Amino acid sequence: MGMNKAVIGREYQVREYEVNPKDFTFYALATNDYDNPYYWEESRPGGIMAPPMFAVVYGGICVPDVIFDKELGMNVMMMVHGEQDIKFHKPVKFGMKLKSRAKVVDIIDKGSGELCQFVISTKDEKNELVTEATYGFFVRGGGSGKKDDKKEPEPVPGKSIFEVKKKIMSHQTYIYAFASGDHNFIHVNPEMAK
Repeated sequence: MGMNKAVIGREYQVREYEVNPKDFTFYALATNDYDNPYYWEESRPGGIMAPPMFAVVYGGICVPDVIFDKELGMNVMMMVHGEQDIKFHKPVKFGMKLKSRAKVVDIIDKGSGELCQFVISTKDEKNELVTEATYGFFVRGGGSGKKDDKKEPEPVPGKSIFEVKKKIMSHQTYIYAFASGDHNFIHVNPEMAK
């Protein structure tokens, strides 16, 4: 049984988050983004700011509203976070009071499953847009079973502009789960990840 398309267009409650530099500093450490002075040096012009991907923390507090919506009917045991696109409108700084809200925008039959797309819009105290994050959560087995005959275009190889190498610690996913608030078992339970 697939997800309930009647939920498309549903908006969920507003979630609030006050930006704390300890939280985004910890997030920078958890994602190995620790060598950027924008996240550490208070004396730099403009002060310290959050890493851009910190948007998954303050916006991510809305994700459970969608995925655990009983009327939507998402089988979270068959779900994987498949896509994410974030538009950044302004930097996030210490002390900002943010308000985020999720809205289901589509449920797409992919044959082997369904893709639930929702947007989390985050605004500041002045009601100005900070980020718009589009999430795609794929639920295996919920689709029609029909194969999509469309062929994806072959990627055009590009020339590498630069390369960055980072060492990932064996327990990095546990640190990330704590810093991001994303305690999905796929990140912290090796058996579930299989």
